[in-house]
Amino acid sequence: MKQKIKFRTTAVLLLFNLLVALGVFAVHRGPVISNLENAFVDLRYWLRGVAAPDPRVCIVAIDNPSIRELGLFPWPRRRHAQLIDTLTSAGAHSIAFDLFFSERDPDHPADDAVLGQAASSSGRVVFAGMFNRSTDGQPADPVLPVLDLQHDNVGVGLVNIFPEKDGATRRAPLWVRHNDAFIPSFALAAWSAAEGKPPEDWVARSHPPIDGSSAWNEACINYTYWRDDEKTRSPFPYYSYVDVITGRVAPSTFAGRIVLVGATAPGLYDAKSAPGAPVIYGIEIHANVLNNILRNNFLKAQATSGPVLWSILSLFAVAAWLLMSRSSSFVGGASAVAVLVGYFYVCHLAFRQDVWLPYAAPMTTFLLAYFSGLGYRLFVADRDREKIKNTWSRYMSPKLVDLLVEGQTVPTAGHREVTVFFSDLAKFTSLSEQLPPSELVELLNLYFSMMTDILFKYDITFDKYIGDAIMGYGNAPLDQPDHAAQACRAALAQRAALPALNKKFGERGWPALRFRVGLHTGMALYGDLGSYTRSNYTVMGDTVNLASRLEGVNKLFGTNLIMSETTFASAQKAVEGRELDFLRVEGKKQPIRVYELLALKDDCTPAQRHGFTIFADALRLYRERRFELARAEFVRAREVLPEDRPSVLYVDRCDHFLAPPPADWDGVYVMTSK
Repeated sequence: MKQKIKFRTTAVLLLFNLLVALGVFAVHRGPVISNLENAFVDLRYWLRGVAAPDPRVCIVAIDNPSIRELGLFPWPRRRHAQLIDTLTSAGAHSIAFDLFFSERDPDHPADDAVLGQAASSSGRVVFAGMFNRSTDGQPADPVLPVLDLQHDNVGVGLVNIFPEKDGATRRAPLWVRHNDAFIPSFALAAWSAAEGKPPEDWVARSHPPIDGSSAWNEACINYTYWRDDEKTRSPFPYYSYVDVITGRVAPSTFAGRIVLVGATAPGLYDAKSAPGAPVIYGIEIHANVLNNILRNNFLKAQATSGPVLWSILSLFAVAAWLLMSRSSSFVGGASAVAVLVGYFYVCHLAFRQDVWLPYAAPMTTFLLAYFSGLGYRLFVADRDREKIKNTWSRYMSPKLVDLLVEGQTVPTAGHREVTVFFSDLAKFTSLSEQLPPSELVELLNLYFSMMTDILFKYDITFDKYIGDAIMGYGNAPLDQPDHAAQACRAALAQRAALPALNKKFGERGWPALRFRVGLHTGMALYGDLGSYTRSNYTVMGDTVNLASRLEGVNKLFGTNLIMSETTFASAQKAVEGRELDFLRVEGKKQPIRVYELLALKDDCTPAQRHGFTIFADALRLYRERRFELARAEFVRAREVLPEDRPSVLYVDRCDHFLAPPPADWDGVYVMTSK
């Protein structure tokens, strides 16, 4: 069942949760959250599995078999010229070397010109270059191929790779502007050579999702991921360098393809790391970047930082607040698990659409906010609930206390209709003189306990003990639509329970008890009333006074349960009652009709119903001033109901009025005492 924490508390919790979101936002680039996010990205890759790469991309690997057959690396540069000629003749669209030729070949200086001429003749070759990084992270001091390799139709691509703190490469520079020149990345230069278009054309057409705040224009690599087979882990087709230049690979294999040439032999020290692959090679990273360029499917990571991330964190902070303020601990916990799993599923679906939604930072925010709220509940809210429960359990039934505790609100003051219950012991003064004080206290405690428990059973709020009297009321502080009927049921249940209690008293030599009850339904002021140091949740007003007076009316009629006309009107579908009189109680100007509460609905015996019908007819004759006929009917009623004291009272009244009352007599009986 929902639990509504007080407004001020909810506002404080909401503000705290937003501060938690702000704190996480401030440190989301730190190692803890970054490493968590990377782990969840790796998991998304694993769940997605290997994505087939663009078939135009392939790798010619300088691998161990090539070194065993061709000799130690580096090889003479005329051998690379031979590879260029072979691949160009095979119809390769571009040939990109992830190898540095930034210094002249010390052993074969003439080979530089041979390699440069082969590249120029091909017109589709890219050599590797790079920028050093200045102290402020900006590109500086370019490292370019030797002059013999620099021709107008030979491309240069940057092979800069910046691993993150965990060693994995997740972002790659796409281009750098240096001295007003546009310098493409290695992969973008390979695309440019293959398409015969400036690299700026692809940028203008594709609008890649780059980090524009960096001079490196980095984009998030959308890896094709890795196969489980250790020997063929990369989904890109690999061909051994030596197999290509010796003709063991059919030339048609490279027709229309972009060939990336790079080292994969462990001794050549080009080992890198990527998500899901602790050891890969630099050429594989470039192949993935090229694949993203060809398919324009770089990961869109705008949500991992900036205003979008802040909005997501705020959303989850509010979600945690809603769970803690509007649901039980069990429902909140189950919902929290659903949020964790459900949001990861959303992230996974987005990932399959090349969108990188952050997971670690939002879930860190959500969990911190949620458990902070849970801590509040355990150590503050639960304490407040216990305080409310301890306070109100003295006044209300356990069921109503639970409802009050679940609301977590202290009932406010107000003005509403209530049914006031007022009971008093008959002849208590003489009874108190028969017992020692200690036994009298014990007797009252037993009596009060039983009667108060019955009030609680029918959800009547206990107000106070006034000497030997009990005061209670229905419909406050919580709404109780059938409060009049419940008060009547409580009074009847108390009367039914009294004989068993008196039997126990008799076994201890104590006198039997009799009580009288007055019930009245009307408007009353309710609330926590009293001084600044002592107060009591109670009801006040004329309704309370009249209920007290009605309790005393029982003495006049010799009855024990009397209710007002308003109470009977509200409860008559649930109880049986009969009108007793039209009287003016002491202290009241307006007369009221009073009714005896007889039994629950349909619980009267046929004889009782017959007697009550005769009594009602007699009362009608009495008010019509037909006193002789009324007297005869009241005598008949007493014969049917031998112990009926109201019938005896009215026989005496009829005898009194045989001498007719004044002409202005209206049937109202005026009480002169309480």
